[in-house]
Formats: sequence, structure tokens, C-alpha cells
Amino acid sequence: MRGAVTVAVNRNGEIVGYSDNGTGEDPVLWSGADHSMEPLPEPACNQCGEIIVRANAINDSGTAVGTGPVNVPSSPTGAGNAALEWQGGTVTSLGTLSGGSESAASGINGEADVVGMSQVGPGSSSPWHAFLYHAGAMTDLGTLPGDTASNAVSINGSGEIVGGSDSGPFFYVNGTMFALKSLIDSTDPLAAVVQLEGAVSINAQGWIAVNGTDTRDGTSRAFLLLPSH
Repeated sequence: MRGAVTVAVNRNGEIVGYSDNGTGEDPVLWSGADHSMEPLPEPACNQCGEIIVRANAINDSGTAVGTGPVNVPSSPTGAGNAALEWQGGTVTSLGTLSGGSESAASGINGEADVVGMSQVGPGSSSPWHAFLYHAGAMTDLGTLPGDTASNAVSINGSGEIVGGSDSGPFFYVNGTMFALKSLIDSTDPLAAVVQLEGAVSINAQGWIAVNGTDTRDGTSRAFLLLPSH
């Protein structure tokens, strides 16, 4: 069944998402007083079969990011998925971390800093690491200690980033990645019973939306983490 899915909205009411075209998915933007839907441009991909392109986030300036297939000469198939940015009617591939063959963008802040994940080596078995794309350069954020893979999903205007690593959600700031659970005040009534499973978003005030489980009854719950300073 064909249809459309909304994913994110900015302060101006511009909405991004994707639409099912019957053989793949197209990135779309809803804007204007009537929120009319219009397609976003797609990257060139000569070797692609089914083309799935999704817009995943948009900032207040109207710059959107997402993922979709692009031409990759070094790939055995001649194509690969890449983190994409839409700005002023143009789509641009943000590339990958050094040595990687694929990437995907999940979040963008008002300064056009982009976060997501990228492979750190060639081939489908290579692990993925969280990245920060700033001023034209993509930086590997690494993983939590002992982990092999991570993914950044949201960034605020202060450069604070949340995402997930193999062992759980993380908070990244000033070059350091912390396990989100380790930052919860030990005197908080929920500290001992909450199992955090997936950070979703961080806002300008540093509030973090995260999913998890209440271990007392095994119920899945949504949690909001507030900074104590």
C-alpha cells in the first residue's frame, strides 16, 4: 500500500519524511500554509535497483538530513548508502568515515552539525560508529568501552549528542562519551530500577528523551532525563 510517513518537524512547521512510491521510498517535504507535500531531490545512483531514500531530520533553517543510495565506485555493486543533506533544493552526500563504505544521518542542529553512523571499514561486516559532521569534516565519536558499534541520533545547539552503543545509550560532550545510565544521580528513586535502552532526542536545555524498562515489573516505559545543574 502506498502512503507517506512523517519523521520530523521544525519550528517553522516544515515537516520531512518519506513516501512509498510502489517500488521504493522517496524523501518528501511538507511546507507552506497548506503543508503541501513536495519531493526532495534524490542523489544520482546509476547502479541501484530498488531506491530507498529517507529524510530523517530538519533544522529551523530548513536544512534536512537523511540517507539514500549513491554511486560508490569502490563498492562491488557500484552503489552504497550515504548520509545525505538537503539544502536550498540541492542534495549532497556527506561521505563516510575514513575507510568506510556506507553511512546514514539521523540528526541535525541549528548550526548544521549532523550526527549519524558510518561504517569504519569496507564490506558489509564492518562495524558502524557514531559520527559528528561539522564544517565539512566527519569525526568518529567511537563507542562506549568494550563495545564495537555505536550510532548518534540527536544533537542540540550546544553540541551535546545522544545515541546508542552496544552496551546501552550514551551521552557525548566535549570529546567524551559517557554511558547515559552512569550519569543518573544515585539518590534518584528510579536509579536502581531503570534499565535504559535507547536515547531518542536531546533538546536545547539538555533534556534527554529515552526509552527503557522498569525492572520491577518488566514494563517498557518512556523516560525524561533532566540535567541537575
